[in-house]
Amino acid sequence: MNIEKSKLKKAFEQNDWNYVFDKAYEITDYLLTSEFKIFDEEKREVIRQECIENLWKKIKNGKCDPDRNLFSFFWINARFRILEILRKENGRKRIATFLPFETCGDSIDGVKYINGNQSIVTSDDEPA
Repeated sequence: MNIEKSKLKKAFEQNDWNYVFDKAYEITDYLLTSEFKIFDEEKREVIRQECIENLWKKIKNGKCDPDRNLFSFFWINARFRILEILRKENGRKRIATFLPFETCGDSIDGVKYINGNQSIVTSDDEPA
């Protein structure tokens, strides 16, 4: 990853968003592959897009100061967003395990709630 901080600052001040976001994209991709070991291209693309969108919101809200180190700001912002996305994703996985319907077959056992009361439902039970 070869990013010149002075060129990044100049592009930012001139509102050359193509260059700025290309470099932010490059930083995010580097973090995803080297630090977080995410090699699935589809998953990386979704996360990169989220990071770029978040960066754009911060730029629009004036939270990005070009007089400071933009490279560091982009790095920290991308890293934080990646951690946030992965934390949310892991939280969803802990709450519920999703299975394709086809894997369940005809014998679905589970828990049914009726008026707040929990009852076990097996495939042997007749429908109510």
